[in-house]
Amino acid sequence: MIYATSFLAWEARLNAPLLDRIGMAPQDIVGHVGQYNVATNNPAVQSMVADCPDFLDDIRGAVSGLPDLLKRKLELRLLGIFVMSGLGSLAVTDVIAYPDGKLIGAIIAIDVDVFAVRRANEWASRKENSPVSEDKSIQLEGIVSDSAEDSRQAAIQYILLHEFGHVIAAANPEEETSVVPGCARHAAYAERRFDIVEQAAVRFLGLAPFLRLSIGSVDLRQIAVALVAVAEANQNNPYIWMNLSTAFFATEQRSLALVMQAEGLKLQRTYRLPATRQPAKFTLLMLMAPGDLAENTPLDCLLEDCDVDLVLYFTTRQNPLPPDLPAHDAVMVAFSDTDDNRSTLKALEGLLCNWPKPVINAPQCIPNTERSKASALLQDIRGLRMPPTREVTRDILQSIASGSSSICQVFDACRFPIILRPVGSHAGRDLERIGDSAGMVSYLARVEGADFYISNFIDYRSEDGKYRKYRIAIIAGEPFACHMAISSQWMIHYVNAGMYGSSAKRAEEAAFMANFAEFVDRHGDALIEIYRRTNLEYLCIDCAEANGDLLIFEIDHAMVVHAMDSVDLFPHKQEHMFKVQRAVEDLFYATKSIESSPMKPGM
Repeated sequence: MIYATSFLAWEARLNAPLLDRIGMAPQDIVGHVGQYNVATNNPAVQSMVADCPDFLDDIRGAVSGLPDLLKRKLELRLLGIFVMSGLGSLAVTDVIAYPDGKLIGAIIAIDVDVFAVRRANEWASRKENSPVSEDKSIQLEGIVSDSAEDSRQAAIQYILLHEFGHVIAAANPEEETSVVPGCARHAAYAERRFDIVEQAAVRFLGLAPFLRLSIGSVDLRQIAVALVAVAEANQNNPYIWMNLSTAFFATEQRSLALVMQAEGLKLQRTYRLPATRQPAKFTLLMLMAPGDLAENTPLDCLLEDCDVDLVLYFTTRQNPLPPDLPAHDAVMVAFSDTDDNRSTLKALEGLLCNWPKPVINAPQCIPNTERSKASALLQDIRGLRMPPTREVTRDILQSIASGSSSICQVFDACRFPIILRPVGSHAGRDLERIGDSAGMVSYLARVEGADFYISNFIDYRSEDGKYRKYRIAIIAGEPFACHMAISSQWMIHYVNAGMYGSSAKRAEEAAFMANFAEFVDRHGDALIEIYRRTNLEYLCIDCAEANGDLLIFEIDHAMVVHAMDSVDLFPHKQEHMFKVQRAVEDLFYATKSIESSPMKPGM
């Protein structure tokens, strides 16, 4: 067994055509065979050989002539057939594994010299006679090819068939459908993973390539491990640190990710994500804040295939808007309202009020998305419900849990059951429904934090007992459907709602998106009022329907919106996500008509 350190290169081979996996043995394979020969007292002296195109063509011909069923099995497991000299046998098979022993695939080394004389029938006869070689009175003849086809290619095919048995037997049966390489679905992502590692040192990648792999259920920890090795050799490369940071954020190792991000930002604070289609028609300067993936608007996930250059500047309190920023057509405040960012937002209000380029999502409007302010801002809108939300300290919650005070004394609009979450949490982290004071005692014992958001729980189940949550983008005042998730659980996330495994749920989502105009007919006035009150040109909302009203869970400009889901599983999404992308592009292009004045909210 060979334990791979550069395993992404091996994984990428699983995505190559089978015949492209045939070639000359690299030095590390030759070296491994040499170590094996020493361990088994094999006197053969192995070596690399010069290119032998005729022999390689014979191997390709031998493989091409195999039954399709066998070739399909080999595509899942065979990493390569490598030619060398001095093997000490006709051919050998070994497996390549991760450091933890999980299988990547198998390789075959084949000796070019031993095929110089004998043909297929000679090799078959030699093999059949090996059990009785000492008894000269018994001679067996093996015939596997007609005399006209008894060629070196036939001999190679005969020998390889034996080795292919080892290749197919190498994988554990349960691994064939797992996410471990050795299955076709994983192999399809291997080349992308390899590309990420290859590109990580030369450019900033953003979130999009990592998110695409994550949606495909690819384990990003292996990419993170590979990037750590690259970072150790390139410690003054800001791209490595920033890309490594994204990988660690995506694998929920937040503390490490923040350390990596800080290293990258020490070296450089401006990063560019060039448009896929060049030359770009528009350059957007995005003002970012250091922090995790929920801290900033992930526009690169939505604008993967477009002609908009994104320039990301990570702000500092001391220098929120330096004079040497790259040229741009508009500026967008992309970071969220948090305690750490509040002073920067305040400073940007004065700096951007007379900015010579249009401003999208002005800094004075970003605080409108903060949970308690948003809940106050959106009260008294006809047809809209958003439970009042209040920020409370742990001490206050402790007093409620102990019975020394009641919820209504602290928050007169609140009753059990309630929703609790720490201030600053995202993506449902430590978000729970609490039914009574005993539940609050248990919650506080498990969840850290000094400050929390508290609000009423509103039951939004449909008549069939299922919960349905919608993500809507409001772009320049126009609403667009992004997705719909259906679950038997009240706390819905698209990735764990069973949408990928249920054709019925996907069909319902497709119907919702196709008939989104009906949703807008029911809730259009409320959606427009959200836009009017927040004054944000780009905004997303997570919402539901409850007793005919639009129930708002959250409003934010930093939600992930993308078109990365499988076209095979979600054919309906492409058309609608293209509408969202076009609306964002149109929002940007519209600003070009504004000269030397900031863009007014609500344009």
